[in-house]
Amino acid sequence: MQLYSLLHRFFNLDEKAYKGIEVSGICTDTRELKKGDLFILQEGERVDTHDVYEQLEDKAVAFISEKKIDTQLPCFLVHDANEVIGPVAARFYGDPTENMTNIAVTGTNGKTSVTFILAHLLQAHEKNVGLIGTNGIYMNNESIVHNNKTPTTPPPLELQKIGHEFHQRAAHYNIMEVTSHGLHFDRAKSIDFTYRLFTNLTPDHLDFHPSMTAYFRAKSKLFVQAKQDEYCILNKDSTYFEELQQLSNGKVISYGTAAGADFRATNIELNEQYSLFDVTYADETIRMQSSLVGMFNIVNLLAAIAVARLEGIALTDIQAYLTTFTGIGGRMQRVILDDKVIVVDFAHTPDALENALQTLTAIKKNRLITVFGCGGDRDRAKRPVMGAIAEKYSDQVMLTSDNPRTEDPEAIIDDIVAGMTNEVERITDRRMAIHEAMNVAEPSDIILIAGKGNETTQIIGREEYLFDDIEVAKAYRG
Repeated sequence: MQLYSLLHRFFNLDEKAYKGIEVSGICTDTRELKKGDLFILQEGERVDTHDVYEQLEDKAVAFISEKKIDTQLPCFLVHDANEVIGPVAARFYGDPTENMTNIAVTGTNGKTSVTFILAHLLQAHEKNVGLIGTNGIYMNNESIVHNNKTPTTPPPLELQKIGHEFHQRAAHYNIMEVTSHGLHFDRAKSIDFTYRLFTNLTPDHLDFHPSMTAYFRAKSKLFVQAKQDEYCILNKDSTYFEELQQLSNGKVISYGTAAGADFRATNIELNEQYSLFDVTYADETIRMQSSLVGMFNIVNLLAAIAVARLEGIALTDIQAYLTTFTGIGGRMQRVILDDKVIVVDFAHTPDALENALQTLTAIKKNRLITVFGCGGDRDRAKRPVMGAIAEKYSDQVMLTSDNPRTEDPEAIIDDIVAGMTNEVERITDRRMAIHEAMNVAEPSDIILIAGKGNETTQIIGREEYLFDDIEVAKAYRG
């Protein structure tokens, strides 16, 4: 693309001055720079690429910069590069998501479940669906990228590349998990979301956000930025509903079990095999059945149902489509091994752990054994809270490592123990902890392995090792 064509939307350019300058790509990482790229210089948390711009001049054809630099290449000054990366990348890739229906899901818990349920409903209705989130990047059921390295909400340049891939594959929908970090850094700024959905807000990421108020403020940006013809789909069961309703600039649609919700679940029946509930919307009431268990999953289902129905899918069709949805990897994923029920769940916050344990407590036939730890280099305040929750609902708790990263695993466990009143078994090696839980479990016991979900690696120090909770459980030989 010609440099003028790429940038004239954003800067006051003289077309003649930039005639003949061809841009072959956009780059923000010095390690990935290719000949002919427009390079965007910015001051990051660890690296300031302005310091090395001279080393980039033999490959770059132009710069966008946050600081004045002495270069002979075309250079365009901006206050904050994050403000322009997304829009410029969108322009370079031909505004790939412009003709898709874009759906953003934010909240502390439930984002992955809601996006996967909704993708299933839309695909069952013969639509092509791109999905971006914690579990990876998918086009329909095909995994494009398994998200070990890429953040849940990718950086804006990568996001536009993914959008281009979706466009090439004729996607009708782009469904995204949008995190508080993604909102704070405006990663999805250049995407217009027809639907902006809020699940819940409970303590998490308080190592990054200085307070719950700041955490909420980051989440609320998604709804404050909504246009009047865009939908803000809000969980009426959340204590943040009323405040978020006031802040939302789009058309507010509510869902939940609370009276007055636009999409409301009533007549709820739960057991170890499935959930049954009525969904009422306007003058329609339909009985739904899902293999997902637990009250929190009924709320997740409602969120997805709301968007699907607003997209014109009849509740009777949604009812049929839900019967073929079997679940999400690492989200209350059940495996039967030697008469023992193994449940692997991503629960890594107090609220998520409590939801998982409450659900399993209600359906257990014998004991509930919980194996979990907390991530290192992350919010320490939640650790004793999670210890107290695990002790409250479990018949036996085994504390172990999650992703300790650069923290001492024993110190992390000490923080968890601070919230507990009884002696607890500590097995720092996660593999050994899972195998010991299986060793002591009796027939019909449930073993919850919490915290990592479908992750296939464990981060110890700065090294990453292959580790899959389910595969480790299957490898047990008693």
